[in-house]
Amino acid sequence: MIVKLRIAVFSISIALIAASSLEAQTERNSGNGREFQGDEANLRIVKDVVYAEREGFDPKLTSYDVYAPKEITGAPVMIFIHGGAWAIGDKRGVDKKVEYFTGLGFVFVTINYRLSPAIVHPEHIIDVAAAIAHVYKHAEDYGCDKEKLFVMGHSAGAHLAALISTDESRLAEHDLELGIIRGTILLDGAGYDIPERIARGNQVSVNMYQTAFTDDPLVWEDASPQIHAKEERDYPPHLIIHVANRAESREQSEALADALISSGGSAYVLPAAGKTHETVNRELGLENDVPTKALGEFLRCILGDEEFDVEPFVPEGMDDLEKIESIKQILLSMDLGPLETMRARALFLRGNTPASADALLESLRGILTQAHYRELIEKLENENG
Repeated sequence: MIVKLRIAVFSISIALIAASSLEAQTERNSGNGREFQGDEANLRIVKDVVYAEREGFDPKLTSYDVYAPKEITGAPVMIFIHGGAWAIGDKRGVDKKVEYFTGLGFVFVTINYRLSPAIVHPEHIIDVAAAIAHVYKHAEDYGCDKEKLFVMGHSAGAHLAALISTDESRLAEHDLELGIIRGTILLDGAGYDIPERIARGNQVSVNMYQTAFTDDPLVWEDASPQIHAKEERDYPPHLIIHVANRAESREQSEALADALISSGGSAYVLPAAGKTHETVNRELGLENDVPTKALGEFLRCILGDEEFDVEPFVPEGMDDLEKIESIKQILLSMDLGPLETMRARALFLRGNTPASADALLESLRGILTQAHYRELIEKLENENG
């Protein structure tokens, strides 16, 4: 009996270690993206733009590449931060993103930053802030509108994208505010709360985090977007995508979104079904890819196409069509946030509309901020006398 118990305990321990090792390996694999192999004929490509010089480091580690449609001016710009456990990866791993974003009329910028173990926090985010500031201040050189700047990251890069969007002190070093970031897109990050990840991790994953963030709990807190997001600030809207069946990224994504929303920000969490940590990044930009469609809607909302430009689909037999239409018109008149708009708009697409006006209002209760939901109800009551 004792032997069997020891075997069972040993087996569980091996399984936990294996799971932790898999998590660390997953994070490291995230840095292995594919280089751009598309048609360069209609693009202006500028490589290895050095945004900062760091003594003792190859300048390529503090550089970025630019992919811009030729002859473009006033374009929005997407800045991408690669993953790789803060230890590996390179700006060249863009997969299909260049074709996708330039096809939308964006300028696409992909950045490098110095890696651990040669450096530790806060050096990664110091580099990211310097890169964003350099792009912002040289936007016209590449045909960008600096007022339409977005940040996106995958894995460790998602952590850095979230951190630059929540810790105002980093951009402040360059005399810039969080408001220069119009929107933030996070792809399957799992390190938004570093103390929590270290507290729950086994030795392999703890080593990974401590290599990048030392063994100092105060450093862990400073490196945690979720902790920064508890302060009331004007945060950029966040689209937070996570692999649906990856527990650690789901929990971290939902907790970050809750912190942002509680502090007055807006955040939309999308579970990516059927994806892995690698494919959610590699397949972004492909036709019929669900995360890509959500990203496109997110960008359209923020950049101004916020109309509910489809008629509501009313199930057969519904007797309160007028109330549904009233709700729609009130929503159009309200100053909603971009993520509220995106999620509310989805309710009016064919097949999505709840079966009654009351059910629609209940769905909107979970989408709108409390203030906006009260405003909707008040206006609806006034219309009905």
